[in-house]
Amino acid sequence: MIVALVAVETALLVVLVVLVAGLLRSHAELLRRVGPAEGGGGAEAPAGARAAA
Repeated sequence: MIVALVAVETALLVVLVVLVAGLLRSHAELLRRVGPAEGGGGAEAPAGARAAA
C-alpha cells in the first residue's frame, strides 16, 4: 500500500516538473520576443543580447 502511494506521488512529481519546465521555457521565449524592458534607465543591452526581429 505504501509503495503504491510513493510510486503515484513520484509520478505526479515528475509530471509537475515537466509542466513547470515547459512553462518556464515558453515564458523565456515570450520575453525574448518582447525584448528588453522599456525605461531601463538608458542602459545598453548586454554584448551577447540578440536584437528583436
